[in-house]
Amino acid sequence: MEKIKLSKTCRTCESNFNGKCADEGELGKYGSLIDDFNKERSCWSIGMEYYSDLMDLLPKNEREYFTRQAITPDDLIKRLLKMNLIKN
Repeated sequence: MEKIKLSKTCRTCESNFNGKCADEGELGKYGSLIDDFNKERSCWSIGMEYYSDLMDLLPKNEREYFTRQAITPDDLIKRLLKMNLIKN
């Protein structure tokens, strides 16, 4: 199975609201139009849909365990990296 590259882009960011950025990070202003959905940005924070997609990569027994434990997005990413299911 080929590893999936972790996507830290505007497309998967929690601050993407219908193409507008709700963060003052690299775009500089709250509400700025996102000019490149595929660009990786340092202000990235995982969106719920992408978090769910990454949870689906876990084996069923681990997914159920982590769902009950309410793991943080950072913990999920660390676990997926350790299991070699994604790459940075």
